[in-house]
Amino acid sequence: MLETPYYPNWSTLLIFFLLGGFVVLMWFVHSMWQTTAIHMLNDGTFSVKKAEQTPTQHAYTSILAYNERPSASRTGTFMELTIYLTDNWFVIRSNEFRDYAYLKETFTQYGQAIAFKTVLTKAEKIRLRWLIIAQSMLILVNIAFGYLAHNAVEKTPAPLASLTDVVVRVKENRNKSRLTGVTLTLRGFPGYSFYVARHTFDNRLDTLRYAIRPNQPITLLLRQSDLQKKLVKTEPLTFGDKYDHYSEISIFGVEQGDFVRILAPNLTDVQEPTHTNPIQRTCLLGFLLLLCWVGWITVDRQPVIGAD
Repeated sequence: MLETPYYPNWSTLLIFFLLGGFVVLMWFVHSMWQTTAIHMLNDGTFSVKKAEQTPTQHAYTSILAYNERPSASRTGTFMELTIYLTDNWFVIRSNEFRDYAYLKETFTQYGQAIAFKTVLTKAEKIRLRWLIIAQSMLILVNIAFGYLAHNAVEKTPAPLASLTDVVVRVKENRNKSRLTGVTLTLRGFPGYSFYVARHTFDNRLDTLRYAIRPNQPITLLLRQSDLQKKLVKTEPLTFGDKYDHYSEISIFGVEQGDFVRILAPNLTDVQEPTHTNPIQRTCLLGFLLLLCWVGWITVDRQPVIGAD
């Protein structure tokens, strides 16, 4: 009883992976526009380093064109000089290089002034494509999880059962200082959190944390399926039971001696957990998949500098 198998909450982890993928994608796009160092060499060449990229060396004669335009950020306005080479491109910003005037004078001696246009190197285009593919795969995995973890809706009420054990810890859950529920930890089931949700009860739960006495027996009302599948393990777990908030068990009644006694008002409305809403999940994540497709088309249409 004291050993609880741990099943990760993939419902939350997959969303974090998805958000992390977008952060990586935006970070890479941002890094392409960040020039961190420029060194003038004595052999008619210079080296330039973009953020998170290795320095590359070029001859001044490889400069094809340039464009200067005003730009702005949260710190103020500045001038932005874009240099187009035969096999690369980079940006010099007046708010990042103190010798901007000198660099501008040096680089604009070569090539010709043109209207601004976005370009990519071959390596940058390949990386962006792989990042978009990876992000799309993460979205599809999230959608697939929604269907795999979903349990069919049952029209009959869920049978309930009582569990008596010693309460070890009582913790309030708050969202922006608003009480959303109370979590109990029991001595016999340390790997589980027994959640008393505020929206389940008519009673105010503001004083519940202080009313419950730790290290004393407490009786909780919970779904019989949670008791049999997770606690006493007499029934098999579904995919959703394992990987969607496995360790959290919803509580519909709390009783401890004569000083704590609360009961959910509509026990006949308690249903078995369906875990996910796959249709809603598909609609929301499908929009992100559409963004990836737009990103793919945008990258595909960008000119590749140095390409024939």
